[in-house]
Amino acid sequence: LSEDKGGYRMHIVSGEGKERPQWVEMGVPLPSWPSVKFYPDVPVRRILDHVQSQHFAAVYGDYVQELIDLCGILGIKAVVDAE
Repeated sequence: LSEDKGGYRMHIVSGEGKERPQWVEMGVPLPSWPSVKFYPDVPVRRILDHVQSQHFAAVYGDYVQELIDLCGILGIKAVVDAE
C-alpha cells in the first residue's frame, strides 16, 4: 500500500514462496531472518514496472480477489500483477 498524488494504491502480486537458501556473509552464516525466496506468477519486469517500495507484506494463500474487492470498498486503486 502506498500513496501518491492520485491517492492510495495497492500493488497485488501472486506467486509462490519457497524456503530461502542459507545466507552467508564473509563466510559467516547469518541468522534465519523471517524471509522466503519468492517466485512470482508473472514476469519480474512486469512487477518492477509497478513496484512502490523496497518493503512489502506477504500472506500465505490466494487472496488476490479479496484484496481487489477490499480496494474497491475503500476507494484504493488496485494494481494487479497476478494470474
